[in-house]
Amino acid sequence: EMCIRDRLEPDVPDLPDIALFSSLNQRAFVELLERVTLHEVTAGEPIIDRGKEERRLFIIVSGQARAYKDVAGVEVELGSFVEGEFFGEFALLTGRTNHASVRAMTDVVALGVSEEDLHEVAAHDPEVWDTLWDYYHVRMLNNLMVSDTIFGKLTRETRDELIDLFALQEMVQGDVLVEANQACPCVCLVLFGQLQIEPAEGSEVRGVREGEFFGFVASLSDEPCGARVVAVTDVTLLCLPARAFRGVTRSNAGVAGEIRRLLRTRHQRPDLFLTGITRYAEHGVD
Repeated sequence: EMCIRDRLEPDVPDLPDIALFSSLNQRAFVELLERVTLHEVTAGEPIIDRGKEERRLFIIVSGQARAYKDVAGVEVELGSFVEGEFFGEFALLTGRTNHASVRAMTDVVALGVSEEDLHEVAAHDPEVWDTLWDYYHVRMLNNLMVSDTIFGKLTRETRDELIDLFALQEMVQGDVLVEANQACPCVCLVLFGQLQIEPAEGSEVRGVREGEFFGFVASLSDEPCGARVVAVTDVTLLCLPARAFRGVTRSNAGVAGEIRRLLRTRHQRPDLFLTGITRYAEHGVD
């Protein structure tokens, strides 16, 4: 790898349109170009290895890469990246180890931005963090939907359509999302923080933490959900309106079948009816 300013020969491809760059002011853009390093990766070789601590943002100049994740011992494709797209923001934003791998599908030329350099650039243009967080939220939602027993039944096209319907909601400690005498308004994914499910009667209190969906079954009915959902900490959620989820259930046999399976467990797990929790945080949030 080398600084891009030291490698300006004619064989280096022109920069494609890059969403991250377009969000920068001129000073930050010039400073970023002064700092990025050039990486050339052969088809089949890893760009990011699962489990490694490296915190670096990669921007594809040419070629194609693909992200994979291990789910219960099975390698699941999460998505692909082409010219102008970037990845690696998970470790940069959260400080956690990468839980997904990215491999070059063709020969790839990519720009790399280290954590330290990104902080230096963001000092002159803090909006770069807003752009990264926006992409992070969408990608985390997509990755967890792929792993989920319900959303995983959908085609990629349907998942992409649903992602656009999720809305970001922030709560402070003590805020109530839904009361026991109210209908469940949405299916939610906890991005950050922790919620508590407090059934009106008959079940123990449950916690819902980062990387978990809840509300699958309860959102299918207009009846009171029978549980109070309250923020134990400050919480950030992505919420899909109940009406949208009902539409998916009606039009997708795989989703409807999984919901029926959840309902059959109601006799052993009454809290599952109230919350519809599926635990995917163990697989890693990336």
